[in-house]
Amino acid sequence: MVKSWQKTILIIWFVLLCSKSVETAVSAEIPQQLQFYKDFLVQIYAEEKFESCMIYGEVRKSETLNLLLRVVVENFKKPIIIQNANTSYEIGNLFSSEILIIARLEHLEGELRMLAKALNHIRQKRIIIIAAESDLKSKRDQYLTQLFQLCEAEKMLNVVVIPLDFPQTNVFYSYTIFPKFHLEEKTLGSDGVEVFPRRLKNLHGYGIRSMPDQILPHSFAYELDGRVQVGGYIVKIVQTFATSINATLFYPLPIKLKNYDPVGVHRMSHDNVIDIPISNKFLLGMRDLNEGSSPFEISDVCLMTPIRWCRTIQSFYEVYTDETHFQMIIVFTIMILTLCYCCRWLQYKLDGRPYHATVLSAFTDPNYLACRFELSKPARLPRLVTLRILVCCSMLWTLCIYTHYSANLNTFVIKPGKVQNPKNWDDLNRHDFKILISANLYKYVLHLCGDFCENTEQSWVFADTLDEFHHAFYNLNDSYAYPVDQLFWHFVKLKMRLLKQPVFRLSDMCLRKRLLRAIHLPENSIFKEHLSLFMTRSADHGLYKAWLDSTHFEMEKFKIYSTINTTEQLERPLDLAYFSLLWKMLGGAWTLSTLIFVCEVIIGCWQRRVKRNNVSK
Repeated sequence: MVKSWQKTILIIWFVLLCSKSVETAVSAEIPQQLQFYKDFLVQIYAEEKFESCMIYGEVRKSETLNLLLRVVVENFKKPIIIQNANTSYEIGNLFSSEILIIARLEHLEGELRMLAKALNHIRQKRIIIIAAESDLKSKRDQYLTQLFQLCEAEKMLNVVVIPLDFPQTNVFYSYTIFPKFHLEEKTLGSDGVEVFPRRLKNLHGYGIRSMPDQILPHSFAYELDGRVQVGGYIVKIVQTFATSINATLFYPLPIKLKNYDPVGVHRMSHDNVIDIPISNKFLLGMRDLNEGSSPFEISDVCLMTPIRWCRTIQSFYEVYTDETHFQMIIVFTIMILTLCYCCRWLQYKLDGRPYHATVLSAFTDPNYLACRFELSKPARLPRLVTLRILVCCSMLWTLCIYTHYSANLNTFVIKPGKVQNPKNWDDLNRHDFKILISANLYKYVLHLCGDFCENTEQSWVFADTLDEFHHAFYNLNDSYAYPVDQLFWHFVKLKMRLLKQPVFRLSDMCLRKRLLRAIHLPENSIFKEHLSLFMTRSADHGLYKAWLDSTHFEMEKFKIYSTINTTEQLERPLDLAYFSLLWKMLGGAWTLSTLIFVCEVIIGCWQRRVKRNNVSK
């Protein structure tokens, strides 16, 4: 009995001693792991700073997750949010700065989707996943391939996986899809090894899928050497971006000429068929912000109205053929001639001589005034104060008529008057401006302007097709007004350089002000952050102006624009070009006068010869 009791005591003492040694070993191992994970996070912080941290998973069930949480709290002192499968709020709505995500997933497929939903629009941030497999070596490739393929499907590219023995092996895993999907095994601390490399700096020829909506001037298709080519303003932006990251741009579907399909392109983007649509959009709400790049332009949507002149060549003639003006000239002329006749008759009467001229001769003889009022005769006839007043008034009246004519002509030639630029719908209707638009574009414009466009149906004219609208717009059909933003207005100004003078101007009537224009992107696009950075740098270097001009010349070269046919002959104001017309008229008048003079000389000689013959007989 004694020996049995002693044996039992020895066994209990041995068990306690072993457990104490294990506890001592574990206690000694924890500071080493803390230091290791601290060095790990320090390297991540050195690559790119993080301003907050998200811990996803059950902290009490994972020693590794607990240690990483302690490192973040004690050493980095960053804001922390802890979330698991039982929470449902979106991190993107709480943290707007750079965030580091550390997660441990119990159920891989289900919890990964929940994590992606929680991250929402910040899925491109750096994510550390703690492997849940206790023995990763036995099925490493299968587990990692499944995990990273799920990450790719959820558009989470900056993901690394650390195994449970990470502090001992220093080995972690990641993946890349550029130029194709493959796993990466890396050793922490090796020369040149980055935990989260900037993968979009070099895509190694990766093909970026895209499709143009063929809305001028954003994109258009044309045929060159038997092949369909794509050009346009946004095409140049996307092509330059692809070149900057060593990628290529390709189109998964054949490009058709004049295939205007913005709705189809947006649907392909939503279905993840294309990566970067060649299409732009205005950022009107939060959803648009999530589905667009950073804005590259702040623009107003205003009306572009045709320039109409208050005084045209036709109205200039109408000023002097107006009924009232014409009647006044006739009445004044009759009064002057009648008074002149009466004054001459009175002078002869006072002198006691008969006056043989009649009133009719005063109106029909063009030489009446010149022959009757030469300088030699007034000395022989009594002088009349009435005649002097009449001559002075006639001179002043003639001077006023010619001054009025000269002033009008000078105004029309140098600074012609224009119809007032419309500022509201009443001005637009008063000057009889009509806005041309297509049916689909009309719905979008109504969505933009809201209450401002209510009850304005009488001011719009609808084109049958978008092609018909583009034909009228880019051929500068000045029979209509058009809604434009700053981008379209820039192209119109370039187009009007081909004309002698502008035919359109930007009105003060804006349908919507300060709209942000961006490139349309799929939700959670992997290219959004880098494309936005590229566009910001492009704006700083002034590349947009060069792209605009290049697109205009490209459209001219490949005849995307048609021939301009403007109705500017009778409606345009007087300008220097009319002087050439006046010289032609004067030349014709001089030629006709010369011919008539020759005819009169011939007739006079013939009449003289006839008289001589009659006298000789």
